Amino acid sequence: MRLLFAIAAIWIGSTLPARAEPEATVKARLEAVARDQARTAAVGATSSWSRDGATGSALFMDWSDACRAFVIMQTSPPPSISFIGRACIEASGAVSITNMTKQDAPGSSSGATRGIRPRPQSAPEAKTKSLPTPAPSSPSPPSAPTAGDTPDIDVKAVLVELPRVAERENRNGGHAVIVLSRAATARNLVTCEAFAKYFDDSDMESVRVGLERRADGGFNALRPVYWPIDERIVATSATRCGRRLERYNFIRAQTIRDKLGLTTEGPHLVVSRGDEQVAATLDLSGLSNARVDEAVRFFRDGFSQETQAWDAEVYSVALRERRARETVGGGDVGAQILAILAFVSRPGVSVGAGCPRGDLSDCAR
Repeated sequence: MRLLFAIAAIWIGSTLPARAEPEATVKARLEAVARDQARTAAVGATSSWSRDGATGSALFMDWSDACRAFVIMQTSPPPSISFIGRACIEASGAVSITNMTKQDAPGSSSGATRGIRPRPQSAPEAKTKSLPTPAPSSPSPPSAPTAGDTPDIDVKAVLVELPRVAERENRNGGHAVIVLSRAATARNLVTCEAFAKYFDDSDMESVRVGLERRADGGFNALRPVYWPIDERIVATSATRCGRRLERYNFIRAQTIRDKLGLTTEGPHLVVSRGDEQVAATLDLSGLSNARVDEAVRFFRDGFSQETQAWDAEVYSVALRERRARETVGGGDVGAQILAILAFVSRPGVSVGAGCPRGDLSDCAR
């Protein structure tokens, strides 16, 4: 009888499902793997890993000169679990891991898609709200990408309010910023409304992580377009753009204008190299409301996220014309948008008694 009970206990134990590891244990393991792979993993290619009897995959993307955004997944032992985060190589040579955030399974996020490239639009695409996806009756864990797969990652431009003391952080050597002036009150409002129409909002913490998961299971590489604010100001307007304009940091914007030599009313939609010695700008001075709307759409899909858009040779005439055709339809409209595109060259770092170029805190104005 004792033997039968012992055999039954062994059989029952062998048929029970394995207890899932604590999430903190998995997170610590994935953080260690990310730290190990941050230096050597190929950017944009999925790789596999094995550690402590667990296996999974990892994907690293460029975030800035010293940092990489990553998504890392453990698939065995089940259930599958994934995190996104940021890996930075410090001056000492050590690798720091920050912003580790657990990701939900595909289908559970909002999946906002505005501003994703490459997906040019032939007609204006206004803001739409995605309805939550109903949970399946028997949800299954996300499948893991395999080594060598082409990752499903799109670049997505997002609008980010930039606090007064925060730096404009570079992505792939540069950044984008919206530079207003007090003299262009009506166009400032039209510009804000166009950005609200064509851009999803994000925040500094999210863009520092650099990746977000979409509802379809893919990822967006977030690229910020900065809207400088003074968060000390208490906004009272009943509208979002009213509040954003009340808190807009015109002092900081003037500092940027001085550094880049921008003298017209604007607004200016600027893409600058990190050292601010070269930049490109769309000057919205004097444009009609309709043209401002089209310029913002071109800025999103055809300009702000281009590689080295501040370099007139890299962002060539042929490439500009193609992007104009893809985003605003070319013809007279495309020609008018390209006519307001200008390249700025300001060698050196000193601007007299003002804030030096390359100080992306803009002297904390």
